[in-house]
Amino acid sequence: MRHEACGRTILAFDHSLGGGATSYLEGKRRESAEAGNAFVTVRFDFLKEAYKIRYDCQGHKVELRVKTREDLFRIMKYLAVRKIWINELVTYPELYDFLEEIKKFSKQNDVGITMLMHDFFSVCPTINLLDDTGKYCRIPELERCENCLKNTESLQALEYGTMFRWRKEWKAF
Repeated sequence: MRHEACGRTILAFDHSLGGGATSYLEGKRRESAEAGNAFVTVRFDFLKEAYKIRYDCQGHKVELRVKTREDLFRIMKYLAVRKIWINELVTYPELYDFLEEIKKFSKQNDVGITMLMHDFFSVCPTINLLDDTGKYCRIPELERCENCLKNTESLQALEYGTMFRWRKEWKAF
């Protein structure tokens, strides 16, 4: 899949929900193409429970889907990735394990990571900082965040654990 005429390969993780962050990333993909670089976009399609991989290089586009995180990272090794961008990881399953795989891949392959901040997902899984009462929380003390996470019905099924763990897992990024 790797095209030899392309420059460095940038790989970006994004969600499949659309919106402003995805529009921003699409602009960066076009800029990368104009600079002669390869650009890989990975999105987790939560409806099909699969990772969608799109490889763009000099007008060539290849798309494929893989079911497992292991297959995704196996393919990444063959793409000569030189830079990882985390655009959005909302909707990714087993998020903590996924973050660990990104760190491991980065270290083993000497690949830099850039975290693009479009929302507050790395600070709080509610994304928009609305607390369990529906009000803007202003990022309070960790104890208040712990209680909010326990009481936020929309997040209970995602099994993020504690806010302490949430912030610890994201700290490396």
